[in-house]
Order: sequence, then structure tokens, then C-alpha cells
Amino acid sequence: MVELKVIEKDDREYTLEEVETKTLHKIQIKFYDLEKEVVVGDVLMLNECQLDKAYKEYSRKLQFGALDEPYGRKIDSKDHKDLLCVKKNGQEYWLKRFFG
Repeated sequence: MVELKVIEKDDREYTLEEVETKTLHKIQIKFYDLEKEVVVGDVLMLNECQLDKAYKEYSRKLQFGALDEPYGRKIDSKDHKDLLCVKKNGQEYWLKRFFG
């Protein structure tokens, strides 16, 4: 997983900077089932394939929600490509990618 720091936010449009390489990504993300809003300074951990334009399910518009929701794929490990972790104030919130 790659660590991405939220450096700018405009509604659902996030500018994310890879912590290791400083590469910038602009992605629209809708969060479901997350009690606290994702803000500038928070860190997202995302499978690097989600950032690869050659990946068949690549999109600049992503949706993530609770792991126990019926939407999206069944998650069976922390290495799953559809997982996202929000790191906020020392806490981790794990979500899965929704499709549709």
C-alpha cells in the first residue's frame, strides 16, 4: 500500500501527495460509513494499483465504505486491492471500495 497525504481538499476532490515519492494525484472520493470527515493533513493508505492508469478498474472517482457492507468485493486480507485506510489523529479506519 502507498501512503498518500491529503494536501488539498475541495468538496470531494482531493489532492493527494505520495509520502515517499512526492507524486501528486487528484482524485474524487466519496466516503460512506466514516464518522469523521477526511481533512487536509490526514493520510490515506491505498493499494498502488488504484493509482495506475493501466489498471483495468482505474478511476479518478472512487467510493469507499464499511467493510461489512454488501457493496464491493469481499475483503479477506489487509493486502486486498480494494482496501483503503484513513489515518486520522492516531486512529486507523479501514474501508473497502464500492462500485456502481
